[in-house]
Formats: sequence, C-alpha cells, structure tokens
Amino acid sequence: MTALRALAIGLAVAATAAAAWTTHSTPSQAASVASSIQDVACPSGARCLAVGFQSSLTSVQAPLAETWDRRTWTVEATQSPAGAESSLLEGVACTSSTSCVAVGHQDVAPQYFGAAVPVGKPLAEVWDGLTWSIRPVPVPTGAVESELYDVSCTSSMCMAVGHYENRSGAGGPLAEMWDGTAWSLLPTPGSEFAEDSVLRGVACPSATSCVAVGYYEHEVNAIFSATATLVESWDGRTWRVRPSPTPAGSRDAELNAVACPSAGQCMAVGFQRLPSGVYAPLVESWNGEAWRIVPTGSPNQSPDAELEAVSCPEPDRCLAVGYQQLRSGAVVLAESWDGARWAIQPISGPPGAADSTLNGIECAAATSCLAAGSYRQRSLVEVGLAEAWDGTAWTILKTPDLSGHSPAP
Repeated sequence: MTALRALAIGLAVAATAAAAWTTHSTPSQAASVASSIQDVACPSGARCLAVGFQSSLTSVQAPLAETWDRRTWTVEATQSPAGAESSLLEGVACTSSTSCVAVGHQDVAPQYFGAAVPVGKPLAEVWDGLTWSIRPVPVPTGAVESELYDVSCTSSMCMAVGHYENRSGAGGPLAEMWDGTAWSLLPTPGSEFAEDSVLRGVACPSATSCVAVGYYEHEVNAIFSATATLVESWDGRTWRVRPSPTPAGSRDAELNAVACPSAGQCMAVGFQRLPSGVYAPLVESWNGEAWRIVPTGSPNQSPDAELEAVSCPEPDRCLAVGYQQLRSGAVVLAESWDGARWAIQPISGPPGAADSTLNGIECAAATSCLAAGSYRQRSLVEVGLAEAWDGTAWTILKTPDLSGHSPAP
C-alpha cells in the first residue's frame, strides 16, 4: 500500500457519458485541522453519503461522515469508539437513505506483558438516516491488528473484507457478515502460496454471491517478496479462492476494488509493477467462468499510475478513478469503459495542489456517479476534493481548507 493511498478521499458527482464532472466543496468541523473522505455511497439519485476521517492538531483521527443532497454537504455526527487513540471509516454501503453500514479501523492500547502496545481493531458503524451507532465486530483468535477496508450490502446482509495479523506478524484475509443485528466472523482462505493475504474490495450482487479482491505476498527465489492478485468468491456458505491472472513479468500486482453489475460479470481494478519498475493501472474482468486481464490506458511519462476504485452502473459502462505521479506530484486519474475498451479521460486536480487523488466512486445509474478524492495544498494541509463529470469536461471548485486558511489557488 503506497503512501499516496493514505491521502484519503473527498467527493464528487458524475453525470452520464454525455454529461461533465463538477467539483463541489465539502464542509468540515471547526475542531479539525484536516479531513479526508475515504468512500461514498449513493442509495438514491438525490442523496449520497460519504465517510472518512478528520484530524486534530495532534494528528488524532476521528470518524467523519457527510451527506450530499445535490445542493449542500452536511456533516453528520459520528461515533468515536471509547478508548480508541484514533479511528477512521474506510468503506460505506447503503440499501436506502436511512440504512447504511460503514467500516474501518480503530487504534487501541491494551496491556501486553505490562507494557501498552497499540493494536488495531475493526470499526463498524450503522446509519439509520439520523444517527450513527457503533456495533461490535469479532476478530480472529490471537489477532492484534485487524482492519476492514470495504463493505457491500444487499437487502438482507452486508459483507465487509479486510486483513488481520497476529503477534508474530503472520496474518491473512478477513471477512465479516452483518445480518442486520450482529456481525459474524467468516472463515476466509488465503492463497496456498501466500506469506500474507489482504482483501481490499468487495461487491455483492446478491446475498449468495459476493466477490472480494486484493493481493497476497509470496517469496521469490528465497530472496525477496512480491505481491500477486487475489480473488475470492462467496456462495452464501463458503469463501473460496478463485484463480486470477498476474501480468507476466510483473513483480507486484494488486487489486484494490471490484464492481459486479451481475453475478456473472465483474470488473476489478488496481495496479501492476512493470519490469521497468514503473507502476501502471491493472484491470481484470470476470465473465462468469474465468478472470482475464483487460488492456487499459497507462499515462505517458508517469512512474506510478494506479486505479483505486471502480463502479459499473451497467454491464458495458464502468468508471475507474485513481492517481498518477508526475514530477510536480500526484494528480487525479480517471478512465472509462464502453464495453470494448478502457480510455483515459482528460482530468486535472485543483491548481497549485501538491498532490491530488481520487480513491472512491459510486454510480447510482449511468447518468449519476459520485467520485471521491482529496488533495494537499502547498501548506501540505489535506483537503477534500470533489469533481463532477458530464462527459465533456472537468470543472473544479475549490474546497475549503479545514485549518481555516484560504484554499490554494
């Protein structure tokens, strides 16, 4: 996981393939120095919910949630876990505007052998349209570090995925199911060749059909470790590892997110490290029988370009977002799928931004998508980023500097 992924995420509304992206400013709470939006869900065309974190002067993080009614962003009061040193929300899914689940991570400091050792635990909160409430999440026996990265919901359940580690540093993929009342831990296999396995994204077309993607680490020639793509599927009873290709010659390949417009069709995005050392976007698709690598656009003269999120409102329409690294810093990246090929969309971040990225996107329909991102000003203050696409051009509105200073030009 690169440092750029930790840039966190803001918000945006996307219109149709014939419409343009527009950037919207997002509010923050006065006590925050900075904030970031990690994910967004749009249960209706008129309302969206975004989650992430806000940071204090002492860099303590707390959960952040904001709602968008297509006119105004409103900060909603979230719950911070009792005893947590820091906490954040990384993924959100909604079945309606009054029923959402968000997952993430919290840092706590239990006592081991008489010394305080900070450890991580999953965090899950439920939104009823008015308030957030924390729900306990079980962890594997012996886990001292565990985190949930993403969640997907159907009308009867939610599935969240992530990663855990024990005291020796060994760990594996993590999957938890919410039945509307409680979370339950599910047995989740890792790759048989793995030193460690991580699930980064999940999509559930139905309660008996989920796909999770990520990566596993493996040893190469007993000298160094590399990463390879990991895909697992849920049939309503069991998680199973599914064969997924890793590009030939790539030392590292990881999948960050997946979208499944149907049980027999999925699109996953991430990145690969080419033999030259350059990081380039990676896309793989599922046709109901096998996963295959799909050619995708790679920005010219960028040593690092990655896709962080994808949404497919229709089988032949997908949008993926991420970032690419330039000499001036990281800038936002967007690509579109028309059913035949991926193409890079012209896009730019806020003028003067030190870094900008898009790490989340949700499409309620082909004519209504919401992307998520953040950027850093020259002062290095992190600010939420929101851009809206209308199929023709990107337009940018300055987002507020949460420290109270004027935003970067």
